[in-house]
Amino acid sequence: MKRSHLTELSLTLGNWGRAPLSVDAQQQVLRTLANWSAKTGMPVSAEVYARPEPQLAVIEEWCGGDNELTIIVREDPRSDRLARVAKTSAENVVIEVPVSPQTGIMRFRPKGLEMAPGYAAQAARTAVLQGLVPEIALIDIARAKKYDVLLVVDAVLEALRPHDGQVRWRLVDSTGWADPLAGSRLPRSLAAWVRLLVNEYAIPVDTISVQCADTLGFANANTVAGAKTGAGVVTSLLGLGMGCGWGATEVVLTHLLGDTANTKRLLGLQPVLFATDSEAISVPRLAGKSGLAAGHDYRDESRPVSCARAWQFPGGAAPEKPSDELLAAHFPVSPKTLSRHAPEPLLTALSGHAGLLHLMHRQWPERHFETEDDRAFALSQAFEEEFASGRQIPVSWRELLPKVEASGIVEDTPPDGTD
Repeated sequence: MKRSHLTELSLTLGNWGRAPLSVDAQQQVLRTLANWSAKTGMPVSAEVYARPEPQLAVIEEWCGGDNELTIIVREDPRSDRLARVAKTSAENVVIEVPVSPQTGIMRFRPKGLEMAPGYAAQAARTAVLQGLVPEIALIDIARAKKYDVLLVVDAVLEALRPHDGQVRWRLVDSTGWADPLAGSRLPRSLAAWVRLLVNEYAIPVDTISVQCADTLGFANANTVAGAKTGAGVVTSLLGLGMGCGWGATEVVLTHLLGDTANTKRLLGLQPVLFATDSEAISVPRLAGKSGLAAGHDYRDESRPVSCARAWQFPGGAAPEKPSDELLAAHFPVSPKTLSRHAPEPLLTALSGHAGLLHLMHRQWPERHFETEDDRAFALSQAFEEEFASGRQIPVSWRELLPKVEASGIVEDTPPDGTD
């Protein structure tokens, strides 16, 4: 039977403008998953964060108890933090390693992806020495080069060989760029990546899993395509997650297991995950606890979870469209709509002059900018030179806007219909 990894939902809700699930809510989610596993006979893993402090009690309880649920812990691969995780009787830890040029330069500035093999090897070795089984999550696999991925795999296997340590692998399509069609090839085919690891390194297929973002609407299809190779699946209930979310647990399991999926139990968790107009899920007050980073704005019990249908603030529901001042008063970052994506406009190496004009018209639709304006040409030329010299990160509108305004183009271009 295929192994199914279900992401614990603080992964999808905890750091994206909402308070994480309370300990009680997490316990209810875990109990439901354990009951579902016992009912269906499907091995299940739940992924939880190791921090803040109350999380360790949750991990210790479920790792030490007699249940059908395996706990996978997400934590930074520092020796002191992994040692703390090991004391809870946890056995599995997730370690994220970027493998595409785009994510590599964002994670490992300024050298970029060349640091990934060494980082992965050291993190895996540290986890094994603490008695943990590392799960290496290869981030943005659908845009990675085969050579870069093999360097990471080689480094990890070589680092663990003297210690006879176990390791698991997770193929994460974090951009939704993967292609689920049977004829697709590397790097966009997760099935092809699974076959590569199995054939090149004799890695057991049951130690490989796939996790897919839904940016282009193919998360469920890509997850199923990976599962058909024998790999496990990493999903989230209702498809919740960063940006557009991940593959939906109930959809994937229904496709793979049919009538035996029994997803009604899992869907019953929806009231726990979403606050309604009259109720909200609170989290324990964390401010002032010793050992926390200075200046970090932890949410407290006066900041409940928001939901897709209503804004919840102390004193009752806010207006349908809360003001910027109201948002700033109650959320350190702006909340995002669940399972929806409103990406910031970007200028890439392929955008050219037309891409710049498109972003300008998008920002000021009432103005008609001249295509042949020398100032616009100068702006696009400057960015093209940066990309030609090796820039990998796209130009965000936040970076572009002050330069456009400083050029005087907007000021000299009146709205349509005015003199």
